[in-house]
Amino acid sequence: MYFVVSLEHARPCSIVFISEILQLIVILCWLFLQHFLRFDYLWSNKTTLDEEEVMSSLPDKLKAEIAIHVHMETLKQVSLFQDCEPGLLVELVLKLRLQVTSCLSTCS
Repeated sequence: MYFVVSLEHARPCSIVFISEILQLIVILCWLFLQHFLRFDYLWSNKTTLDEEEVMSSLPDKLKAEIAIHVHMETLKQVSLFQDCEPGLLVELVLKLRLQVTSCLSTCS
């Protein structure tokens, strides 16, 4: 569902402009609340979504920001990467992929 609000015909500080801005704020708050309630419901029922499914619905720039936020501090703690430039760390973070292994699969 997409909402398009055109503010080209309204003058700033006019009643039409202010009412359309308020409508846009209400729509954005409603969308945020719907997403928040969905994830809160899933969390409270101990039901999770597939990480790839959730991330596929996000824009690429937001995916990159999330990855940087989640992994940057961990990479800075690794002695190998302590002297690296921040740009290189960002590139490394964007290339990281989750891989889970157990001792049974690696030890045999």
